[in-house]
Amino acid sequence: MKSLQALAACLCLILIASCGPAEEEPSTMTAAQETATAAPAVPPDSGEAKKLIADSAAFSDYQFTNASYSLPLKRSRFNEVTRKGAEELRAAGWIRFEGDDVVLEPKAETDRRWLVRPNGFVDIVPIAKKELTEVSSIVPQADGNLKANLCWQWIPNEIGSAFKSGLVRERIDAMHCAIADLQPAEDAGWEVLLVEPAPTATEP
Repeated sequence: MKSLQALAACLCLILIASCGPAEEEPSTMTAAQETATAAPAVPPDSGEAKKLIADSAAFSDYQFTNASYSLPLKRSRFNEVTRKGAEELRAAGWIRFEGDDVVLEPKAETDRRWLVRPNGFVDIVPIAKKELTEVSSIVPQADGNLKANLCWQWIPNEIGSAFKSGLVRERIDAMHCAIADLQPAEDAGWEVLLVEPAPTATEP
């Protein structure tokens, strides 16, 4: 009889244990996903977006090659465009001509922006820097990102200011348009994904 009572008690304990609360499954969401779900990032206003884009690596890298100028170190290799550019650099005191040779003046020789290559060219970089003038609109996208329409221009340094005409001068004088893609950052703010030309932009 006692053995039957003990068996019944064991069965009761097993039933009680099996009816206990179910274990919660561990969450598979990352901290960033939980944060994004709980508190969507507030879109920046135009002033905040302007600072964010201007300080970004994407904007710094955008069209950086247009801030350089290459010049042959032999006058016999000039075309009409490089001839005019060389004359303007000579007038500004950066180079001089000795027969067929283009020779760097002392201030250019000691300037790290003048990079003489073994192939007989000198690369001058940078001759200008980008300045973001305005963010005209910020448009939400279906994927949660933003597109910011912006305008910017080149600000020439003392080398770039030597160019008074031609493509370099036209590029410096022009106002440029671009679009920045912004995506939510892990800190509930925003980060610049990339900067690309606006569809209607015409680059000189």
